[in-house]
Amino acid sequence: MSKVLIAYNNDAETVLHDFMESCADEAKQICADNGIEYSSVCPPDMNEQNVVGVMSEHLLCFIAGHGDNDGIYNEDDAEVVSTVFPCIVLTPFEP
Repeated sequence: MSKVLIAYNNDAETVLHDFMESCADEAKQICADNGIEYSSVCPPDMNEQNVVGVMSEHLLCFIAGHGDNDGIYNEDDAEVVSTVFPCIVLTPFEP
């Protein structure tokens, strides 16, 4: 359960896609440098099922994408993570 989920929107039609991919690449490199396993999700697979659906398998989730107060969206403007419906992610707590 020490995996990190890295989701990013690198779709060529998305504004700032190169910046988002660069952020994700940096996160991947930090994981690699520290021996941390990670999973990555990007278009065309960046959707709610492939992000929220696997969050419980990860200790940390990093998302580089466009969003607003209601959620984070993919290249088709579909919600990937939404604040409209309650979403609770439980992770182990170590004092």
